[in-house]
Amino acid sequence: KNIDIPASVTHIYGNAFAACTSLASITIPNSVIYIGDNAFYGCANLENVTLPNSITNIGYNAFKDCLRLTNINIPNNIAIIDFSLFQGCYRLANITIPGSVTVIRSNAFFDCYRLKSVTIENNTPPKLGLYAFYYEDEDDGKYYSLNPTIYVPSESVDTYKAASGWSNYASEIQAIPTE
Repeated sequence: KNIDIPASVTHIYGNAFAACTSLASITIPNSVIYIGDNAFYGCANLENVTLPNSITNIGYNAFKDCLRLTNINIPNNIAIIDFSLFQGCYRLANITIPGSVTVIRSNAFFDCYRLKSVTIENNTPPKLGLYAFYYEDEDDGKYYSLNPTIYVPSESVDTYKAASGWSNYASEIQAIPTE
């Protein structure tokens, strides 16, 4: 149910914890720099994950179908949010994408039904893959936008609204609120 990864670990390889349906929490130390493909795929009871900023690469499907995941941070050194990384994380409501991210691949947040807000800290719109913020309607089998509010740096709002892929979300793009 609970795992504390020792500080001697630098890599969590592909499928390491895939389908560990009882896993509820995991502590990942600053020594970890890599999380492989499908590493936590199908960990249906995993709720909260804190990823250290030492991580520079997270593989595709790494957190796919983590049905109870409500809170996760994306490390400041990640450049790519890979294919289907958070697909099927039904309870994920808010996500902050750090300025280091230059690519958000297809289906990254597909079927994240409760995703209400996405904050992107990069002034330059990341390259956006197909269906990154979409869901599939179970009744008609068609894909629809999740329509999350997408917060971006105020000086970049118009750039995002005009950018390839991002223009599909133009009505949802707003400046990051100032406190």
